[in-house]
Amino acid sequence: MSFTDFFCAATGNRPFPWQTALYEKFSTGQFPTSANIPTGLGKTSIVAVWLIALALYPHKVPRRLVYVVNRRTVVDQTTAEVEKLRMALSKKPELKEIVDKLLALCALPLPAPDSPPLAVSTLRGQFADNREWSADPARPAVIVGTVDMIGSGLLFSRYTAGFKLRPHHAAFLAQDVLLVHDEAHLEPAFQQLLNSVVGDQKRSNDPRQLWVIELSATTRLVAPIEPFRISKDDEKNEFVNGRLNAVKHLSCVALTDGEKLPVKISALALEHKDSGRAVLVFIRSVEHATKIAAALDKGGLKGKVLTLTGTMRGKERDDLVKKPVFQRFLPESSLIDDAEAARGTVFLVATSAGEVGVNISADDLVCDLSTYESMAQRFGRVNRFGKCDDSSITVVYPQEFPHTKKISDAEKAVADGKKDAEKKLRKAKESSALDIALENTLELLHKLGGDASPTALEQLPAAERAAAFSPQPKMRVATDVQFDAWALTSIRDRIAARPPVAPYLHGEAEWEPPETHIAWREDVDVIKDELLNAYAPEELLADFPLKPHEFLRDVSSRVLNKIASLAAASSDKTLSMWLIPESGEIKVLPISRFASAFDIYSKGSSKRTPEEKREVDALKAEIEDATMILPASLGGIKKGLLSAESAGNSDVTDVSEIENMRLRIHAPTPDIPEPYAERYRLIRSIDTKSGEEEDETESPRRYWLWLEAKKALNAERRTAQHPETLADHTEVTIANAAAIAEKLLPAPTDGEPDLRRCLIAAAELHDLGKNRRQWQFGIGNTTYDSARQETILAKSGGAMHPRNLTENYRHEFGSIADAPASADFAGLTSIERDIVLHLVAAHHGRARPHFPAEEIFDYNAAPDVSTVLAAEVPRRFARLQHTFGRWGLAWLESLLRAADYAASAGIVAIKPAVSARCLAVSRKSETETLRQKDSETVISLRVDVANPGQYFACCGLFELATRLARAAMAHFEQDCNSKQWRFVISNCIIHDGKAFTLHDLLTEIVNAKITNANTSGNDDSANDENSDTADNSEDDAKAPPLQFGPPFDSRLDWWETADNKTAALKVWAGSMDCLGIATAMQNATRLIINESDFLTDARGILSACRVVYEPASENSKSKKPKKKEPFYFDAKRGPNADSRDVGFAPNDLSLQTIASPAVELLCLVGLQRTIPAPAQQRRQFVYTLWTTPLPISLLAAAVNGQIPESTDYSYRFESWFRTSQKKHKAFLQATLTKRTNK
Repeated sequence: MSFTDFFCAATGNRPFPWQTALYEKFSTGQFPTSANIPTGLGKTSIVAVWLIALALYPHKVPRRLVYVVNRRTVVDQTTAEVEKLRMALSKKPELKEIVDKLLALCALPLPAPDSPPLAVSTLRGQFADNREWSADPARPAVIVGTVDMIGSGLLFSRYTAGFKLRPHHAAFLAQDVLLVHDEAHLEPAFQQLLNSVVGDQKRSNDPRQLWVIELSATTRLVAPIEPFRISKDDEKNEFVNGRLNAVKHLSCVALTDGEKLPVKISALALEHKDSGRAVLVFIRSVEHATKIAAALDKGGLKGKVLTLTGTMRGKERDDLVKKPVFQRFLPESSLIDDAEAARGTVFLVATSAGEVGVNISADDLVCDLSTYESMAQRFGRVNRFGKCDDSSITVVYPQEFPHTKKISDAEKAVADGKKDAEKKLRKAKESSALDIALENTLELLHKLGGDASPTALEQLPAAERAAAFSPQPKMRVATDVQFDAWALTSIRDRIAARPPVAPYLHGEAEWEPPETHIAWREDVDVIKDELLNAYAPEELLADFPLKPHEFLRDVSSRVLNKIASLAAASSDKTLSMWLIPESGEIKVLPISRFASAFDIYSKGSSKRTPEEKREVDALKAEIEDATMILPASLGGIKKGLLSAESAGNSDVTDVSEIENMRLRIHAPTPDIPEPYAERYRLIRSIDTKSGEEEDETESPRRYWLWLEAKKALNAERRTAQHPETLADHTEVTIANAAAIAEKLLPAPTDGEPDLRRCLIAAAELHDLGKNRRQWQFGIGNTTYDSARQETILAKSGGAMHPRNLTENYRHEFGSIADAPASADFAGLTSIERDIVLHLVAAHHGRARPHFPAEEIFDYNAAPDVSTVLAAEVPRRFARLQHTFGRWGLAWLESLLRAADYAASAGIVAIKPAVSARCLAVSRKSETETLRQKDSETVISLRVDVANPGQYFACCGLFELATRLARAAMAHFEQDCNSKQWRFVISNCIIHDGKAFTLHDLLTEIVNAKITNANTSGNDDSANDENSDTADNSEDDAKAPPLQFGPPFDSRLDWWETADNKTAALKVWAGSMDCLGIATAMQNATRLIINESDFLTDARGILSACRVVYEPASENSKSKKPKKKEPFYFDAKRGPNADSRDVGFAPNDLSLQTIASPAVELLCLVGLQRTIPAPAQQRRQFVYTLWTTPLPISLLAAAVNGQIPESTDYSYRFESWFRTSQKKHKAFLQATLTKRTNK
């Protein structure tokens, strides 16, 4: 059969020419970086194209397809396409060849005999956000997710997932994956992030790199590379032609003086009341949508109006599709069999939630004016399939735009030559960017001449379309520095240099305020007080993950207001809620805090004290970009929307159960009742009366049993129906690991680590640490006898009663202690031993990079032995991450985790007869270089560790050294006699084996070009020395980012990404020239190292001082060099900066002050990765020395004192106001706050 035959069988349609052309590319391993496919032409069929190509050319095509949508919508086309494909694989005999080939790719048996070989995770229904796609890493899978879901997962920060699962998500979303970013023009920040991930993986040589297709029907700008497009053959197709030229009569109506927008749109919509048609109303404001819907839903139209907003909970949005009114807007192929469509005129009132990815088609549209990309999406929901010849679109626009006069006045001031007029004009345009885009959109609509068809839109000038798009948000650039910090998933405490991921996913726009996600769970009502110690919320949510249908989202300020009202009205003031910030560690917050906020709100803003304002602001900041899980008993949901009215409401709060997939029941015993035992397995048993004597008659609901369908592969099983021995579990895990290894890992070659052997060895050793009397007692195994294998268990089950021990023993830690005694382990090479030990240590999420201090012990080992064992864990992690890449190492970890999870679910692999061809990747040389000791080259320099400028300059020097020698390591050491501290960089060997010295490194640094890295059009006023934008605020981050050029290629923008706690590290004010200072310090450092006697004491470079001048410029008219002030990072300089302290004004006496240029320049570099931890006192920070060699990827954690057994000294310093205006700062000398003796 041909592609056309398979495509017809899979989709029910013949392929368009563009679909065939795309298949031909896929089948040869070519994946276009961008594709421009008009709306309505089956963009989502890319899933079917990929699936057929994968089946027929598995060596060319990634095993997983990740389809990213802008938001979770109703009836999203991708979910429908995926479910249709899965059904076709099960029902269509014509697809048997495809099914057989897909089955051959799987490593593990399918969860049920009737399961198709395609695993899916969609945005709704029984497949909603499941983990079936990650259970077998070799199984073909489609994952449909939002930017938030997929983006946070890619960055090791998956929202709603605990730290254990975060690397698992990152691995399977970024390795062996084709990622399709649909409607990419709506999320430019996310597309930029994806490009950064792809680039980083190429540099890091990840084993199975990510492929990305930027998919859009409405491009923002002309692409540098010609995107994949429909062809002339497509345009000749009758079906395609009908859609491209669908009739859409456009008219634009201005608001007259005094007319209110909701009233006008309601009136225009009511003109269709007797038409018998399906009328769509789009409006930008949620409040306006509510008013319009209320105005329409009256009289004969009562019950004929639906509202769709982005603030609705997922369940209620999903239920909309079943409504008779909504059925009128669906294409015939999407109609529900048992649902009857409403008759007569119907209205759907929607915000932007209905614009993207929604497969609906209206007869007519009435809407307000939005930006061009939004209007194009709206128009695409009218006469979508070209079946009407009289569809109309009416756009209401303001008679005058608010920015017009402001810009006109500013332009007049420029013409009059007024002072600072050009800067004020620029600011006026920046602050009015959204209004300008709206006005530009209106001009384009007028140019259409009443024709809003896709063809007419495409013929509009590209540059004018781009000018009418919504302003791009300020986009953050992710580099290896951020990727390293995000990958440290086992460090759950704050790392100051680990930024939140939200700004990297969406950018930062002033007109888009922070949001909070909300769900309701009975767990929060039940698990409180002492039960919180027995059942950690993180573990509970790992067992029963939050699903998309449970969430609603709203603006954080509005959420705080409504939750405060609910808390104040609640009769139970002992209630708490669970708050999940980006870190993933759940905070339990008492409802009383929100009740206090209600009392403050009630006073009115003018009567609040400063302390009360700070209290409310702090609470609001805490819930921004976080997930809030409310107790089910609190209420707060009404018609799918967050509501302060909880009394007498029939809406169900906890909607966590999924029909036929998961449920929770109460029972008198921890055993599954007979009616459920056949279909469900036990995920968790919660004793709600823990510690009390059992009495089934008095406590018929004592145990809360969490059940999951046996056909589902969702969570790790903690208990079993019957006890499972360690030997049996290990045997199954080994079988699963062998099957996965044969499908995915390269066959061994000379000189390379045998990854198959490593995975199987790790499976054999992964649970050795469970063979401890205390651990066995903890799971309720009272018959344990270390001499009798049949009494050593891996899982509890049956009537066993696990005990909650206070110790934090981790069996993985015990396993890496026992592993070296294995005969098989002894036969491994050094890198293979590293791989095996890391896979064992990390199979439950630890060892990335460390085990927390409280978990560093083993019942069978002395404390000092455990300490040595733990100290090697982070270094091993860093070595392997350097070798396999961040996502590549996480992928290797996840292979063992998948084998282990499958074994826990009762899945046993049958070794396949034929393995898929895999590509070997050279690893040995890099890893051996990392471990090199005999030939390592060392750079050493003297440092005053109490001078924060010198400390962070050392970090900056190390950062730049690793750009030349990726294997470099660094640490601080103290001379035993002189007590003088040194900073040591080892392994200074570049890729060709040549060593470099401190002088070589400094020479490269002073010769590298430093430039303004700001290419996104962000504010560059900081480079204007006459700028008057400097103010007293500590978050003044006006300076644009800098780029340290080749051979370093390092981006510096830490002052842009600082939060309100770390902004004080920026010591210069907005009126100072950051780039000018950096280049002046670079030039002064060049002069120092070029001095004839420099080599005699190069190690003292951080103490070398001189007067610093601006570098000579070809365009400079002045012959006299101009002195340049430093940043004031050097603590020796700070206290002498103010005339109040030195007793006279140096400038008044024409004195020339000196600076330490190397400190100033290198500290600027060092702070990019090593933001110190804020202390409790304002503008004070803490940094920590590390005295054992560490690689660069662990530096952010080491500076924050979070690497065990590498920390000896901690120092606190202040970023001090050095001028009376309190806008310029300086680092002061630090004081020793903690010393740990090893």
